[in-house]
Parts: sequence; structure tokens; C-alpha cells
Amino acid sequence: MTNIKSVALFSETVVDNADYEKLKKNPGIRQSFERKSEIDIIVTSLASADHEHGLLVQYLSHLVEQGFMEPNLLETMRKAGWVGDVQFQPYSKDGPLKNVCPVRAVTLFELDELVEMVRTPQGKYVVLVAGPCGECGNTKKHALKPLIANENLRLWTHLVTDARTARELLEE
Repeated sequence: MTNIKSVALFSETVVDNADYEKLKKNPGIRQSFERKSEIDIIVTSLASADHEHGLLVQYLSHLVEQGFMEPNLLETMRKAGWVGDVQFQPYSKDGPLKNVCPVRAVTLFELDELVEMVRTPQGKYVVLVAGPCGECGNTKKHALKPLIANENLRLWTHLVTDARTARELLEE
């Protein structure tokens, strides 16, 4: 019999970067961070920076429209090399883009921690799902390509994608 335990992460979904370290010390959140080493399987997905249906793109666009962020925020991030995000954490073809985005999701693992987890397997698994957009069907090949090409972005033990995305990547 498998012994499965869970711990709730009582937090806002997205916070300002400046508040993140302090937030992790709050009682409803601290316990989750203290126990993150107990997690054996992580299932996550990615989004493309150039795709209007990506949740980070939508969220940041909304903040800009509402006047909470500078009007050229998305352009600034793209100029920094932003090609995609995993768990609202943007990355370029060279690696994670820290401090380029003024907000972040409250996640237990940073991108570099996922990469390290994959490099030093200890019965830990990261499943990355890279299927097409659920709204329009566009592939996420531009966001997936750097994660395949750059060893410093290899943040999965198992990659799940569709045949069309795989074909498009192979054709490049």
C-alpha cells in the first residue's frame, strides 16, 4: 500500500518578487517549504512567451492594462530573452530569468532546483507536460526547444508532448 501524505500551501497564487522571501516564513506556508524534500513526483507544464493564451502573458497583460505595471513590461521581458515559463518562472534559451518579471507564483521549487533534482536522481521525478494550447491548439515548441537544447534547463525526468509538437521540433 502506498502511503500518500499532503500538506496544504495556504498562500496567494501570485506575489510581488519583493515579498516572496518574507511570505515563505508565514505559518501557513513555511510548513510546506520545510517539507518540500518529501515530494517525490512533480507534474508541471510550460507556456510560451509569444502566445496570448499563456497564463503568465495573460496575467501580466491584465496588470499592465489596469495600470499596475509599466506599459512596456512584456516587451522588456522579451528583450531580456524571455521565451517561456514553467510555474510562472520565465526563462530564456540560456537559463532562468530571475528578477525580470516583477511578480512570481508561490511555488515550492525554483527552476534551478528542478534541474538539480533531475541531475541527481534520488527517486524523484519531474513530469513536464508540453501539449498544445487548450484554446487554439498552437504548439509550445518555441518554449520547449530551449528546455531540450540546454542542459542547464533540463528540468524534467519525463517529457509528455503531442506528436505535432515533436514533429515540429524535429523539423527544426
